Amino acid sequence: MAMKMIFLWIVSVYIFSTCAFGQVSGSVQTGSGTQAMAWDKTQLTDLVHQLNKSIALGDVQIPVSEIEGSMYYEQDFVKGNLYLGESLYKSYLLRYNAYLDQFEVKTGQGELPRSVAKGSTLSFKVGEDTFVLMDYKDSKDQVFSGYLLELVPEGKYRLYQEKRKIFKRGKQAQTSFHKTSPHRFVDSQSFYVYSGRGYPKQLKNSNKSLKNLFGNENAGKLKRYIKENNIKLNDPEGLIQLVAFLNSGA
Repeated sequence: MAMKMIFLWIVSVYIFSTCAFGQVSGSVQTGSGTQAMAWDKTQLTDLVHQLNKSIALGDVQIPVSEIEGSMYYEQDFVKGNLYLGESLYKSYLLRYNAYLDQFEVKTGQGELPRSVAKGSTLSFKVGEDTFVLMDYKDSKDQVFSGYLLELVPEGKYRLYQEKRKIFKRGKQAQTSFHKTSPHRFVDSQSFYVYSGRGYPKQLKNSNKSLKNLFGNENAGKLKRYIKENNIKLNDPEGLIQLVAFLNSGA
């Protein structure tokens, strides 16, 4: 009971701290200078790092060390940049927690990692990858806010990728004929297209989705281009090629 109360207290403090730091959903456009200044107080907290040590399943805490795979996009910290709007705020050692949709930073070697509180103007450059905090719609037209990876950041049509880690609960073997499967983190990805208005919308592997996102006038040539170039709608490189083709006006 005591451990449960401590965990609930940590969660409560984290939620309060996130709200206090002004967690605001992002948008395709960069934020204003006023928004940047509102965040500009080194909004870092180590509370999420503490929560990363275990996963809650009801009243049971599962140590992350007992879960196969990693909750991180890349396990190691990599030197990168944090931006507020279009302005460089600071360089850090960075890694992306794809399970919690949080960025963690180290201010130097040997420092404990801390998570970055979300704000509407945030983006991160890690190696060749740029992650932007945005609002977007899934295939059911529900709005979510989270970090998306830029694949095609300019043009009439822009392409983004959601890269997440999902926790899959393991199963105990019921008989000697069955195998026990471990708890694990598994990769999950989705793609989103922004067409100049509203929200980026999820691209599904269907003709209906192509029509909804790119219009009936483009549906025919898209189908031909996809077939001729053997493009898979779940492959980032193929989708980059497809969106570049549309943006070229060919």
